[in-house]
Parts: sequence; structure tokens; C-alpha cells
Amino acid sequence: TQTQQTALGQFGMAFGTAAVAVGYLHATGRPFSFVDLEWPDRWDVVWTVGGVGVLFGALIAVSIALAQTGAETATHSTVEQAQETPEILYVYIPASILIIGPFEELLYRNVIQKSLYGAFSRGGAVVVASVIFAGVHAPAYATGAAGAVLASLGVVFSLSIVLGTIYERTDNVLVPGLVHGIYNAVLFASAYATFA
Repeated sequence: TQTQQTALGQFGMAFGTAAVAVGYLHATGRPFSFVDLEWPDRWDVVWTVGGVGVLFGALIAVSIALAQTGAETATHSTVEQAQETPEILYVYIPASILIIGPFEELLYRNVIQKSLYGAFSRGGAVVVASVIFAGVHAPAYATGAAGAVLASLGVVFSLSIVLGTIYERTDNVLVPGLVHGIYNAVLFASAYATFA
């Protein structure tokens, strides 16, 4: 079924992302301790709760700015699939917290952004990693005209700046992983409420 294919795809994404991260550590001779994964302390919890709020605040601010300019955004391909088969969101909602958020943040923050700290300032690394993160999401937004795709990637870039800053401040990939996962889960739950 479509739901089973979605679940399989999410496990594949987790495996592939983890393989890239482990392959990077192996190829560069870095120990597993390069992965900034720690049990959250009180401040990590504050950053997580605050980060979710800031992420939604950034989404609202960027959306208002785009609306003021008359720019349209493209629809994410997952949302288009969910319009036809809302049941796939049964997979995407928990996968957001357990797979999508943690594994994307492992790769884009802990591996890419942290590796860029040697070539750029920490703030510069956040920006460069966010450009990469937005670029990788281009196929998911290739559902509209070029301008709409660019506007959507601008939104992704802005949200990625928030996630990158959270990682830069906490040095614990679990924090942006949870923020990202909760954010996506709320969006998917909202989409389910709309489509179902």
C-alpha cells in the first residue's frame, strides 16, 4: 500500500542518512565522539521548547513577508501525496520525530555544519549549511513554477538558519533534531486534519 511504501521509504532515508554520516566519520578518520549526542539537560529542554516556538514564529514572519510581496510558494510533494492518501500521514507524523528530524539534523548540522566550522566562522557555517539544506529540498518543492519553488526554498533556508543556530548554541544534535521533528509533526498533523 501507499502507507507501507511511505514507511519503507522513511526507514530507507534513516539508513541512508546514517550511512552517509558514518561513512563521513570513517573517511575523515573522526571518532564517533564527533557526533554531538547527549542526554538533554535543563537548558537543552529550554532550547527545544523555545526553538519550536521560534521556528513557527519564523515560518509566520517569512510567510507574511512573502504574502506582502505577492510571492507564491510551491506545495511540498508530501502534502500533495497526502491530499490523495491522508493515511500516509500516520507514518509521517511519528517519523518526523523519530526519523526525519533526528537524521536530517545529524547530517546537516552535526556532520556538514560542524565540519564547516574549520573553514568558516560558526555563523558562516550555519549559513552555508542552510544553503545546502535548502538546495537538497529543491526536488520536494518542484511542484510549482520556478518562482514558487525559489520562494519555498527561501522559507526552508530561513527555518534552517534557526535550526543551525540552535545546534551552534547547544552543541547537542538531539536539540535541533527534536525541534525539527516536532515542527514537521505539527505540520503533518495539521495537514491530516485538513485532508481527512
